[in-house]
Formats: sequence, C-alpha cells, structure tokens
Amino acid sequence: MKHFILSAAAVFGVALSLSAADGDTFSWQGLNYRVLSETEKTCEVGDNVSASGAVVIPEKASNGSTDYTVTALGEDAFYLNVNMTSISIPETVTTIGSQALSRCIGLTDLVLPNSVKEIGTRAAYACNYLERLTISSGLRVIPKEAFSGMPWLEAIVIPDGVEVINDDAFNYCSRATSLTLGSTVKTIGKFAFAGCLALESVTIPASVTLIGEEAFGYIPKIKTVTLEEGDTELTFNINAFGNTTYLHDPDVVARIETLNLNRNFTCVSDNEKEQPFAYKPTLVTINIGGALTSLPANAFAECTDVMAVNVDKATCPAADASSFSSSTYASATLTVPAGSVDNYKSHTAWGQFKKIEGKEEELPEPTHPEKPWLISEQTLNIEAGKTAQLSATPTEEGYEPQWDITWSSSDESIATVSPEGLVTAVAAGETDIVMLVSDPESDTTYIETCRVSVTDGNAGISTVVTDPACNPAAVYDLNGRRIDGAAAPGVYIVRKSDGTTGKMIVK
Repeated sequence: MKHFILSAAAVFGVALSLSAADGDTFSWQGLNYRVLSETEKTCEVGDNVSASGAVVIPEKASNGSTDYTVTALGEDAFYLNVNMTSISIPETVTTIGSQALSRCIGLTDLVLPNSVKEIGTRAAYACNYLERLTISSGLRVIPKEAFSGMPWLEAIVIPDGVEVINDDAFNYCSRATSLTLGSTVKTIGKFAFAGCLALESVTIPASVTLIGEEAFGYIPKIKTVTLEEGDTELTFNINAFGNTTYLHDPDVVARIETLNLNRNFTCVSDNEKEQPFAYKPTLVTINIGGALTSLPANAFAECTDVMAVNVDKATCPAADASSFSSSTYASATLTVPAGSVDNYKSHTAWGQFKKIEGKEEELPEPTHPEKPWLISEQTLNIEAGKTAQLSATPTEEGYEPQWDITWSSSDESIATVSPEGLVTAVAAGETDIVMLVSDPESDTTYIETCRVSVTDGNAGISTVVTDPACNPAAVYDLNGRRIDGAAAPGVYIVRKSDGTTGKMIVK
C-alpha cells in the first residue's frame, strides 16, 4: 500500500513539473523564452545575447507539450548581440522591450511588423551598421532614443499612425539623406533628429503642433524647410533648427537657403536668438503661402542675406518691423500678387521693403482626361462577309494628343481588323476588337474594346430558291413563293443575278 502511495505521488509530481508559472524560462530551437502568462499561454523572447546568424522568431514556442504564443521581445533580449546578422519578427509580436535590439551591430536591416504597438526606450539604439529600418504603423509613440545612433541608416520614414516622436529618437543617424514624416505626427521631441548630418530638406506636415528644442539642430546640410498648409498654429521650442551660440562652427550650423511657409508659427521664447528661423546667415529665399496670416516678431531677425520674399496673398499677413532684418528691407525684393502692391506699400511693416513688385497670377496647367482617345463603338453587330469601320474619337473637344493607336482582334477566325480599324466579319461568333492607345513620351498605355457579334449572312432562311427560272432580284417568302408588289414586314429571300440567294429584311 505504501508503495502505491509513493508511486502516485511520483506521478503527481511529474504532472506538476509540466505546468509552468509566469516568469519561468525555457529554451526551444536555440532561443530562450520567458513565460508571460501561463493562463493565456503567452511568452516573450528572453536573453539571447549569444544568438548568431539569421534569427527567425517563431509565432509559437514549445515548452514540453505546451505551446506559447510569442507576443514580445523582452527587455535586453538581444542587447549587445554582435553575431546576429538578421532577425525576423512575427506578426504575433506586439511589444519590443527597452534595449531589446540595442547595439546589435551585425544587423543591416530591421523590420518591425505592423503588429508592434509599443516599443521601449532605446529599443534599437546604436545598431551601428543598420542601413534600412521599417517602423510599424501600429506604433503611436516612438520613445526616447529608440533609434538613435545609427550612423549608416539611409533614410528615416515615419509611417502614418505614429503621433509622438520623443527626445533623441533619431539622434545622430548621420548618413540618412531623407526624412519622411507621416501625416499623423503631432509632437517632435527635443533633439529628435539632431545630428542627422546628411539631411538636406525637412517638411513638417500639418498635423505637427509642437517641435522641441534643437529637434533639427546640428544638421549642416539642410537647405530647405517647408511648413505644409495647416489650420492650427505650430509651436517651436527654442533653437529648433540650431543654436546661435555655435554659429561660429561651420561644421554644425544649419545652412538653410529656402523657407516655404504656409502656416502660422510661434516660439515659446521671445528671445530673438532662439526663434526657429532667425539668425540664419545663409537664408536667401522666403516663400509665404496663402494660409499664413501672421508673422511673429523677430521671425527672420539677422537673416542678413535674404534676397527674395514672395508672398502668395493679396491681404497683407500681420507683421511688425522686427519680423525682417534691416538689410532684408533694404536689399530684398518683395513680390506680391498683382493688384495688391499698394496694399503692401501702405502697410506699416511690409511697406519698409524698398523693392515691392507685383506678380501676375499664374494660371494652372490645364487638366486633360487620362484617356484622351475612346473607341467609336463599344458593341458591333455585323453579318459574316461584311465590314464596318471603327475609329478613335477624342474624349475632349480640341485636345487630340499624338498618341499611337494599334488595332487587334482577340479571335481572327471570327473577325479581323486592319491597321486603320476596318473590321471584317469572318464567321458567326463573338470576339473583341482591341484598340491599344499609347503615349510614346510617357510610356502610358491603356486599351479600349468593342464587342463584335458576327451572324451568318443567311441566318433565318429556311428555304433556298433553286429554280433556274426564277428571275434575278425577285423576292420570295421563306416557302419559296414569289412576292409581287409590296412585301409585308418580315424576312425574305432575294434571288441574286449570280444564281445565289441572300436575305432581305423588310421592316
């Protein structure tokens, strides 16, 4: 009896060992995991600093007879891993912990699937040789230093969906030549893109409402800044495009040449040296769109080399004398819509420009249909042996571009078509006559089709007149009886001069 009890306990003990607790670790197929929820059967990728080569994270990992769905890369999961050359992350993963992929210097490509909704601080910090990065559109927040220190990154693309880019998020991604900000970004944090030395242009979408201190500092190659049209005011923290205290250092100061401003903006500081676009000695051209209604004080203070200010607005935007530098008022040409020159000349601030010119309104380029040529008929009913002419007709009156027209038949045993669009019916059946239209300059092509139905030329004739005594051109009914005088509506047989018969329809 005692032996039986011990054996039962032993069996019970084995059963207990198969049930894991939250936080337990296990290994499967060369990777380490940690149980997140035994109830929900979920786990995260654990410490794998020694993983090497091409790492493929599965959707499920097995611990004995239990499968766990992999939903996260845990904190420090691959931190300081130097031997991993690539990583594939499944769509089951929703979270990537702090430093989970930091300092993985063997990675050149990183794709965060759109299932990822949260990443931790320094999630992929200092991946020194990463060249291509795809960010999940499921993210709403990019945390501090998440992707900073990637000197080989070629481009930065923030997808639609992301709303907040926190401090230092892409600090010193020094080789990225382009930056694309999604249309949902609202906040850009302090030093978010500072030190992206190769960026030449920055476009701020209408969704952005706040840009942090020196968010675009230390970017010496930046030449063009564009504020897209927006209804709300954009607020800059101090020195958003660089600090005036390092103007003496040409290796880090921004060399902005052109500003395209189509939105009101302001700065949290009244200090003229901390304004986003003040003290830019390389600035040459300022373009102001119709959506900008006012300029802040000292907006372009000490921008001494401005040569052109172009305002696309008949009504003068609000401004004061400090908005531009004295050298700009003296040397730059202010161009405004024709007919509004006097408005600007009489304005307290704008009137200080010594040169004010009117610009005639440019008419928009005419828009033409994408398909300038249409087929003359979309359906065609024809008897075998007969012909019909198809042609290309212009969609828009007066617009006839020199596009190439090529004709073809889908089934030449039913109907053929000549290079000029002449259709010849061959035998009973249906086919498509295709008109291929192509623009030799743009390689644009499209097709138009005509559905052709071919009927037998003698269809409906049940009696054939063979009597040689029948007169040519005589008309007979379907029973072979000659019709003299006017024929009632219907189908008749016509005796032809060559001795054959044909069909005649009287309506």
